Amino acid sequence: MNPSIPRKGCSPAIQPLPDHVRKWLTEERHLTSATIERAGIRYAVDRKKKDHDRVFIPNRVEKEKVICWKGRVAPGIKYEQNDKWRFYPAGKKSPTYGTQFWTKEPTVVYGVEGELDCLYLLQEGYAALTSATGVGSFHQECMDQVPRGARYILAFDNDDDAGPKAIESVRKLVSEKRPDIKLCRVVWPEGFKKDVTDFALLCKRGGKDFKTEFEKLIQPCDATPQKNADDERPRIAHLNAPERPLGIQEWRNIISENFPELLTAAEIAVSTVAQFLIKDITNPFALVLIDVPAAGKTITINFFAEAGLPALMYPSDKFSPASFVSNAANVKREDLEKVDLLPRLKYRMFCIRDLATVFSAREDDLISNIGILTRVLDGEGLATDGGVHGQRSRTGDYLFMLLAASTPIPRRVWKVMGNQGPRLFFLGLHTRTKTTEELVRQLRGHACKEKELACRRATHDFLCTLWATHRDGIVWDKTKDQEQHLSIIARCASLLAKLRGTLNIDRERNDAGEELRYYSPVIEKPDRLNQLLYNLARAHAVVMGRDHMADDDMRCVVLLSCDSGPGHRAELLHAIIQRGGRMATGQIEKALNLSKPTALHEMDTLRILGICDEWDPDDLTTEKGIKLKEEFEWFCSEECRCYLHPDTGSNSPNSSPDKGN
Repeated sequence: MNPSIPRKGCSPAIQPLPDHVRKWLTEERHLTSATIERAGIRYAVDRKKKDHDRVFIPNRVEKEKVICWKGRVAPGIKYEQNDKWRFYPAGKKSPTYGTQFWTKEPTVVYGVEGELDCLYLLQEGYAALTSATGVGSFHQECMDQVPRGARYILAFDNDDDAGPKAIESVRKLVSEKRPDIKLCRVVWPEGFKKDVTDFALLCKRGGKDFKTEFEKLIQPCDATPQKNADDERPRIAHLNAPERPLGIQEWRNIISENFPELLTAAEIAVSTVAQFLIKDITNPFALVLIDVPAAGKTITINFFAEAGLPALMYPSDKFSPASFVSNAANVKREDLEKVDLLPRLKYRMFCIRDLATVFSAREDDLISNIGILTRVLDGEGLATDGGVHGQRSRTGDYLFMLLAASTPIPRRVWKVMGNQGPRLFFLGLHTRTKTTEELVRQLRGHACKEKELACRRATHDFLCTLWATHRDGIVWDKTKDQEQHLSIIARCASLLAKLRGTLNIDRERNDAGEELRYYSPVIEKPDRLNQLLYNLARAHAVVMGRDHMADDDMRCVVLLSCDSGPGHRAELLHAIIQRGGRMATGQIEKALNLSKPTALHEMDTLRILGICDEWDPDDLTTEKGIKLKEEFEWFCSEECRCYLHPDTGSNSPNSSPDKGN
């Protein structure tokens, strides 16, 4: 093995092992000279820190060349706990250690804490491995090295809480992902608070054979993890029926009487949480209400967040995506599970009154925030790595729904979401500005809070009625799905995939000094959108008291597909649809209050994304025009217009407020 340390990023200077270190390895760590040489253990003097020499173990080897070394503070030198081990170079480490010495596929694997314990067990003839960064991390990576059907025996240290916590973490992983593994653990003698090599010393002093005594300590480890309240929360919350059941029509009447302009948003929100009732739905659904301040977003969310249903709702005024699976440096590792947000959201609707704080983060944080949201909205949990606690993960079924509010989304946020694969659906409230007379009547009427409380109570009673009706959940009969409804959902998914695509622009200059632009559209495939919109339509049918989709369920699908693109782009789409699918530059300038260059840019964007084609207005002018592609002409049909712009001549709950576009 090549004993040289990569020069890049390293300060130590390599040396042969000094006698006192070799003595420490043989007498206290019980390693033979053959094991020391086989492992390639070396010594180095730290050029930057006096009296900070390290014992080096090759961590990652490729083609007989050491790519990364792990340096331990040499024996006899004082150190801070967080400075005991370091990697050189830091970014090249391997997550596991030990498997490189296995000569055949083992049927029994020992998981230990640290390379020196690992080397000792390997020396004794056991197949052993360890996490490279401590007992609290890389459990998944270690488990991945265990052959199928093998016994996996955990021999972690017993001198603090880290060992038991790690065992519990491995138990969860085995239960969720590797039930083929026969999980065992070493139960150290009562009062023994050390590790493998300390137990070897204990056996040596007592004149006992290590392997015989060690194997006596192995006991089966129940792979079923300990449950907590979040783990045991049922998918279908146990909600008792109210004294007087409340049906959907009465609920809509109450919402419409108090906040008619919020009925559509409330109806789609209740369809979001109702997705828990359909057993085959496994995808989280995230709905964000968009409008200017004081438009009614928070009021709508309060219908649900303050409905008095803690088993079904988890409200928050502000949150950070980093809290889903915490790596907070100021929290002890053993306490991190208590502060993780993701388990508390399981089978609940996460109600966030202000998501704008997440979107307003600086560029690097925004990319991280959106990336985390994107992952957790897959419903499969989240794994994160931090510098203090290493890897932490919550894996398995973490289905939740999200209802949030935000002011209009900045363009830079849309670009980040488009490049990462957006998971959020947006609904514009489009509440109109009240006239002076309407504001006067509002002051003379019931207080806003009284009306909001009435809607909260109605939402509580309706959801309790709905959940009590479907205590065992719903098995959806897909044979009742009509082709016309599935076609509408598919059209909407295809349109939305292109509508919220991102247009990346690369610029360079040619030999003549002219600027050249290259457009690279990033457009998601419509498959996920197709499934999510289908889930929403089915849940809306359940809310309406049906076991099959109907025309009425298509409205929420069409609204979200036209509103979930970037705000400026969605406005242009609505305008094109209103005008029969065609618009000239001048019309766009006037309708959206844009300058001509901006209007031309937006027209080009829709063309490049594959939503529109160029169109010649043929009116003896030089104006350009665009028209919807043939595949999207349905959105100009009378059928689609009924979904987008229903009559709003009355406050009847059977009609929804005009979107005002």
